[in-house]
Parts: sequence; structure tokens; C-alpha cells
Amino acid sequence: QMVTYRGKRDIVDLTTLVTKDGGSVGPKQTTQWKERFSVPALPCSELPGCKLISLEHFVQVSVKSLDLTVRVPLLIGNVPIEGSEKPTLPAAAPACPAEATPPSDPVAPSQPPQPQ
Repeated sequence: QMVTYRGKRDIVDLTTLVTKDGGSVGPKQTTQWKERFSVPALPCSELPGCKLISLEHFVQVSVKSLDLTVRVPLLIGNVPIEGSEKPTLPAAAPACPAEATPPSDPVAPSQPPQPQ
């Protein structure tokens, strides 16, 4: 997770949230790495209306012997993608702004009493 705080001088905070080791691959060999990992509860990748804080999430794959690194952007939100698996853990309070829903019984504003 990379958080950039914008100001006179930008401050960048880079945090590793999960680390997995895929093992080794011999010369001229290929491998497939299929492993699931849990991403901890995080704020949304985008903060609408906020220009002072920038949040980026990504999966980084590194190959040590070639000193090769690839970053793949990862978008984190609180709205499930249709057809995706349901979460296995109870959901925490939403960290991302959701659209406001109007109250089921709206109350009309009233005027304070007028002096007589």
C-alpha cells in the first residue's frame, strides 16, 4: 500500500501488507503459482473529493535472480463485483464512502416559532 500525503513537500508512506514466497524455478523452466491470500481490511483505493491524500494498492512480483520487479495495480473497494465469491469473514464497517440513501420517512424541516 502506498499512501502519498500532498503538501509543500509530498510524503510517501509505503507499507508491505502481505508477503508470500513462491519458491524457486530452475533455468529454462516455467511454473505456475496459484495461491490465495487474504488482504487485510483497507481503505478504498480512491478517495473521491480528496486531493491531499492519494492511496495506491498493488501486487508486486519479484524475481530475485534477474532483479526483475513487476507491479500490478489492485483496486480495493467495498462494493462486491457481481458473480464474485462472498466474503468468508464478517464485513467490517465500510471504509469507503457509499452513496447516501434517502431516509425511508423523510422529515420536513420546520421553522422556529415566531415571536408574537
